[in-house]
Amino acid sequence: EVGLISGSGPALVFSGVSPVRVITGSVIMPGKKKYLRNSLIVFQFTISIILIFCVLIVQRQIKYVKHKDAGFEKEHLLRLDLPEIRSEDAQKALVLLEELRKSPFFRSVSVTSGAPGEIRISMGSNMENSDKNMSVPCLLADTAFLETFGIKVTKGRNLEPGDFGKVCMINETAYKQFDFADLENKRFNNYGGFDIIGVVNDFQFASFHKTIGPLCIMFTPKQWNTNINIRFADNVSGSGLEFIRQKWNEILSGYPLRYQFYDEWFYSMYQSEERFAKTIGLFALLAIVISCMGIFGQAIFSAELRSKEIGIRKVNGATISEVMAMLNSDFVKLVAVAFIIASPVGWYVMNKWLQGFAYKTGLSWWIFVLAGLMALGISLLTVSWQSWKAATRNPVEALRYE
Repeated sequence: EVGLISGSGPALVFSGVSPVRVITGSVIMPGKKKYLRNSLIVFQFTISIILIFCVLIVQRQIKYVKHKDAGFEKEHLLRLDLPEIRSEDAQKALVLLEELRKSPFFRSVSVTSGAPGEIRISMGSNMENSDKNMSVPCLLADTAFLETFGIKVTKGRNLEPGDFGKVCMINETAYKQFDFADLENKRFNNYGGFDIIGVVNDFQFASFHKTIGPLCIMFTPKQWNTNINIRFADNVSGSGLEFIRQKWNEILSGYPLRYQFYDEWFYSMYQSEERFAKTIGLFALLAIVISCMGIFGQAIFSAELRSKEIGIRKVNGATISEVMAMLNSDFVKLVAVAFIIASPVGWYVMNKWLQGFAYKTGLSWWIFVLAGLMALGISLLTVSWQSWKAATRNPVEALRYE
């Protein structure tokens, strides 16, 4: 569409020019058509600046969510997906779990039902004497969960021998939403009932498109295991992965092996945004190329139109840099107008897009300025060569017929 609009203007302008005037070289555009050419250049660079700004914001947002603290140590942490195992093979999964726990390649191993990024169940809290009962996402885990994920207990106490199957913990958001003053006699009355003994730090158990909500971690053997979570020892990821493949093929060879590191798992949640960034990057490149073609043609036309003026200025002592500044100033003004138009449009578009993220980067003023400076730099690089040719031209050639 940008190309169609950009090309239609010059076509309409030149369609009204007499062939005789073209042949004799006396084509001089009237004022209204000059405004049309300038308007097209402003339009082209407005689109370019908006797209440059969008590319910068999208890339910044993707980088922001990828590097934002998730609340748990997701590096060197592997999520091994357990398939729906036939009843006759149920014991084999436990054998695999014990083999992994004995391996020196791993610091800790935890089995869970659900995992950060993929919580599968929610339960009502059903607390006695409370008007704050609500449905809460629940993660069923063993006692190695907190150590494996590097999650901290911020209130209450940690797990003790004999707690397994009897207690649970909630995150800080749940503690606030339940409006607890303390944890004394607090009980999550579902799935058999669990005493709430502690509060853990908020961690991201969904993508950064959503704010962290309440969560309950039930430490119970009554779970259908969906994931084995493995914390690798330092610098053994290659050997550790080979060990996992070997043991899987020995013990569960009839089932597909599926695994992913948690940092890669969370990064994969933003594939659509990365595709969007590549798409608008391509459109930005296309818009810039079209804009450069338009402004280059305008530079040639302007230089020819003002050749006699340039000749007179040079005869009167104007330097090459002064002539170039004179020719380039017109284009700088057009890009400045495009920047003024593009800034509010770009801000509106990206503000709407960022609303899809609960955690987002800011629309800093310097990003607008950077997008404008990039467009200005591209335009100056495009026209400066033609301006330099016009400025270094022998003034006698332009004035010989005067």
